[in-house]
Order: sequence, then C-alpha cells, then structure tokens
Amino acid sequence: QALNYLFLGQTQDALVEVRKANQAQERALATREREIQAAKEEIQQAGLSQELALAQQGLPDLPVTPDGLKGRIQSGYTFYVSALLYEATGALNDAYIDYQRALEVAPNNRVLQADLLRITTRLGLKSEHAAYQQRFGRPSAAATTDESNSTDQGQILVLYEEGMLEPLQEFFLPLPIATSAGDFRTFTVAFPWYGSTQLPVAAGQFLLDGQNTQTEPLVSLQGLASQSLQERLPGLMMRQLLRLASKEALRHQASAQGGDLGNILVGLYNTFSEHADTRSWSTLPAGVSIWRRSVPAGNHAIAVGQGTAMQQLSVPVVKGRVTLVWVNRLGANIVSMVKMIS
Repeated sequence: QALNYLFLGQTQDALVEVRKANQAQERALATREREIQAAKEEIQQAGLSQELALAQQGLPDLPVTPDGLKGRIQSGYTFYVSALLYEATGALNDAYIDYQRALEVAPNNRVLQADLLRITTRLGLKSEHAAYQQRFGRPSAAATTDESNSTDQGQILVLYEEGMLEPLQEFFLPLPIATSAGDFRTFTVAFPWYGSTQLPVAAGQFLLDGQNTQTEPLVSLQGLASQSLQERLPGLMMRQLLRLASKEALRHQASAQGGDLGNILVGLYNTFSEHADTRSWSTLPAGVSIWRRSVPAGNHAIAVGQGTAMQQLSVPVVKGRVTLVWVNRLGANIVSMVKMIS
C-alpha cells in the first residue's frame, strides 16, 4: 500500500502506511516470545508432550531459511521502504534508524551497508561512520557518493520482487494413539505445510546501459513464512491432538450405542472432516532484493527479463535526486514502474 501511494505521488500517505507496517512488526516482535511460551505451557497442562514429539518425528523437514536471514520474524523490505521515504522527505534521523533495522535483518547486504555509510555522512555522525567503515571494510567510491553534494550525480534504486509466496498445503500424518480402552489406534491428522525446499533469495538480473548488473538479496518472505509456521506448529499440533481426543470419545460412545455401524459412521466422519487451516497470504513475492548506485544525471536504459519478455525502461536521473525502479517478476511475466521520489 505504501508503494501504491508512492507511485501516485502521495508521499505523506505512503509514510502513514509504512508507520503502520513498522508498528505491526514491533507488536509481533513484542508478543512472539509470550505466544511461544503460552503454547508450551498449554502443551504441558494438556499432557501431550509425548504425543507431540511423536507427531513431529513424522513430519518432513521444513524448508531451509537462507543464510544470513535465519531466526528473523521481521521484514527488511518494510524497513527499507520506510527508510527510503524518510530520507526522501528529509527525516534523516528516522531514515538512519530504519536502515539500521533493515541491516539487522540482512547484515550481508552491501547496498544497506553503503546506505548507512551515506546517511551517517549526511548526518555528520563521524564516529558512527568510522565504526561502520571498519565493520564493512573500505567502501568503494560509488557506494559512498552523497548525491546531494555531487556536481552531476543522481541515484537509481531498484526494488526487485521475485516469484510468489507458496500457498500452504495439507500434510496428512497417521498417528498411533492410545484409546480410552488402552489399545492403540491409528488416527490421521492434517497439518498446514510448505511443500517445496526453500532456496536462497535469487539476485535479480538486469542490464543498466547495456552492462550486466544484479541486485543484493534483502529478505526471503518465503523464509519468514516458513519460520512463522515452525514457531506456531506446536500450538497447532496440540489443538489437532485435542480434537483427536474428542473424536475418539465420540467414536467410543457411538460404538457403545450403535455397535459396528456407529463405529464405522464416526470413523468416516473423522476421515472426511480432518482438514488443516491453509489460509495464508497468496499474493506476496517469495523474495526481495535491491540495487542502488550513484550514476551521472541524464536518461539511462534498464532492461529486465529475457527474450520476448524483456522490458526496456527509460530511467531519468536528476542531480541530487533518487529515481525508483520497481520490478515484480513472476516467471516470464514482469511488471515494472519508474518514479522519481526525491
């Protein structure tokens, strides 16, 4: 929504949206540990620890989160758009904070490293700049150019969205569980699952004035979704096991009252009524990468895609300003927009 407003030229409305997004991320971070601990306590109170351990052994491996993005629940994409808008509107201190937040999520992103070197220079934070320079190594001249002081330089910023978030699927797991009669029966439980193996965020390839160029990985939204599911899974499994206990009690009662026919009917009901909650975001990109560089003022040509699907974009650059190029690629289909933002 923030990007929508930005391309409509409504910068203040875009800022409102990114503030909402950042507040939502802060709330999620604040409640995360509490929710995980609450699920653990509920599992212990229900006495289902052993059954959960058995169930988890039967699940396939979760997709692997890319290196450098592990253990995160916040999106560097949101922080980066927020920092971009703050810097474009002159709120440099706010921009500095959100560039730092984005770097915490993607510490190996060299574009973010250059952004922090640039913003600390603009703010006159000499000690912070020196610390970042030592941490990142000696930067290139292009990475640290402050376009506001250059005689003929502006900047091009590419936000490159790749693929689409995989929808949740159902995974059916047979579990042997003790019944009220003391024997073991096999019950089928359905869980939400991401089926494919998670790959690292791919660098977006494009041509800038005929030269091969590639973006820097910023965030794997597929990785964040997989991590979120992994953290929620014990609570989801506990609720499914409690449903199993209720179904077994119903089956036992039907068997006592209706004999074999009642037992069969309830068994069929259990089989056909078992479904996982697979509601999830279905229109988000799987991953996002970025590229940013100071270039001479004037018109530049960017080509994205390949073959007949290639798009040629004319990118105007003005001294001291940033031109945003947004690219969304889904297979051979590419959508792109160009906007001068500061």
